[in-house]
Amino acid sequence: MKTLPINLSIEGQRVLVIGGGFFAVQKVERLIAYNPELTIVAEQVSDELRTMIDTHGITQLSEPYRAEHLDGFAIVYSAVEDRAEAERIYEDSRKR
Repeated sequence: MKTLPINLSIEGQRVLVIGGGFFAVQKVERLIAYNPELTIVAEQVSDELRTMIDTHGITQLSEPYRAEHLDGFAIVYSAVEDRAEAERIYEDSRKR
């Protein structure tokens, strides 16, 4: 798949990260520098991500992902490790 790099101003924007493991840690590490209003949806989060949540005042929804989670967010990042779930998130996002 060909991709086009883009620049977005995300300061103060509602940004959703779905996932609580390694990929989510990488994504959140990059995002926090830009001061978005971050929310993470993950039933469980790694210790490293828990530290970031606590340190930076990130909202965490400790529940399984549902398509309704996408509502109201300017940007959504799928940071799950399961390919089938990532594809479902992608399809849900395209529909919205």
